[in-house]
Amino acid sequence: MAVIAFGAFLFAAPPAFATTSDNVTGYAWSGSIVGADNSALGGWISMNCTNTGTCGSGIGQVDYGVNLLETPGFNDRADLSGYAWSMTAGWICFGATCSGVTPEGGASYAQYRANVGGKLDQFYGWAKIVNMGNEGWVSLNCAKDVGPSDCATSNFYVRLNNANGNFTAGAANDHFGWGVDSTGAGAGWVDFSGVNTGWVRADLGTVTRPQGIYEPQNAGLPGTHQSTFTVSLNNFFGSVNQMLECEMLLPDGSRRAVSKILSSARRGVTETLTYTLTNADAVQADKIWYLDVCRVASAALGAACATDANCAPSGICDTSAGRCRQIATASNNRKPIYTHGNTWTGLNAAQDQYAAVKCNAGFTNSYFKNAAQCDYAGDASFSLAMRRGIPVEGNCADGIDNDGNGQTDCADRYCQGISYQCQTLARASCTYGLSGDGINDCTDPTYQSGDLCCTEQPKSSGGAVNSVVDGLECKYHDPNDGYFDCDCTVSKFGTYADCYAPGYKSGDLCCSSASQVERH
Repeated sequence: MAVIAFGAFLFAAPPAFATTSDNVTGYAWSGSIVGADNSALGGWISMNCTNTGTCGSGIGQVDYGVNLLETPGFNDRADLSGYAWSMTAGWICFGATCSGVTPEGGASYAQYRANVGGKLDQFYGWAKIVNMGNEGWVSLNCAKDVGPSDCATSNFYVRLNNANGNFTAGAANDHFGWGVDSTGAGAGWVDFSGVNTGWVRADLGTVTRPQGIYEPQNAGLPGTHQSTFTVSLNNFFGSVNQMLECEMLLPDGSRRAVSKILSSARRGVTETLTYTLTNADAVQADKIWYLDVCRVASAALGAACATDANCAPSGICDTSAGRCRQIATASNNRKPIYTHGNTWTGLNAAQDQYAAVKCNAGFTNSYFKNAAQCDYAGDASFSLAMRRGIPVEGNCADGIDNDGNGQTDCADRYCQGISYQCQTLARASCTYGLSGDGINDCTDPTYQSGDLCCTEQPKSSGGAVNSVVDGLECKYHDPNDGYFDCDCTVSKFGTYADCYAPGYKSGDLCCSSASQVERH
């Protein structure tokens, strides 16, 4: 094994080299590491060569580090691996990097788990002072996967604070590992409160679809024509080098994807992805695109790929790298994206203005596959303005009066249409359970999100008229969105406007507390 000078000390290269991309940094501390010969080996433990400026392959340099990475197949776990360095104790391995049999009797592991029996964001498993052999094991949690728990004797554990990446959330006992064998040798208490990671448990937060109607990008068009739309993810969490991707389903069955590689850890921020329509994109009259799925994929690159099919079923293809990435988390709650050609038409049958007026009269599936009753100013007048090339309010959430009519954002009449979410438009009517009406019930097991259906929710308590919905969007506690809230049961009848008899029935569509359409 190579021996490399480091200041006044010598240290050997680790059995397997790490890279400077390892995402755990900072220092742990142990003042009580005792060797088998009773020698004191305590002190600072560096988790990454970037701490000491020794990364590289030159004289006095060696790459080492500890890494935290998503556990394949789990969106709530991550594996801790790699090597840390102590000037007195030498190399300290983590998790599967360590060889030998742990005190539990099996192979080594070290894993972050989001929730185990109500214990949140804790690490489980083992690290090991390599030079000490079986006397060098360090337990990261008093609870074990195999064998009795030590928690009754000493309730120690290491916790990940997802808000900032620290290996502590501030409690007195949430940042300690322990390792002493029957002879009194071992690491003693190891304090991880000075350790931090750039890894973040991925969470898409709230996915917000684009507002407005978008057309292929072409110069010289009169009026307001939007071509670039933005998908926003609010309260988003993701790790450095992870890939964020959202995929759209077009009316012709083709797909478009937008993605980015995260350049730093994101914690509770608003992240965005943009897409610009071109003449090559499928835009069909009165059809909509779907924001079909958004996902976060692991920072680790896997097998070579050309398409997502090469990475199925649990991965996607990073085409820029030509490598598979494992999916860490995903949301497949479909949302509409409204698209249209550059030319708007008039009042003849099947033309834009006619379809908007028909939609305003309560006819479904006539204007952008509508389930709601259109707003006259926001849809019929909007279509007329677009036909004549008159500027309209193109962005209803930027605090600017873009069309100069003295009305800003949702106060603008053109922001009241079905493509915006400035108001909840009245639902078209249907009768649940009626055959031959040309619309399926939402409880039909073959129902697919985006198709129109008749929900069991009556428009009023005890009423016989139900609502037409499309399974795409809802607002929690909104009595006019066409969906009972998923938690609307007998005990809540009358406590808020969106919950009355008969309440939500299993198998129907409903609105979750996160304002997502679901079926329970």
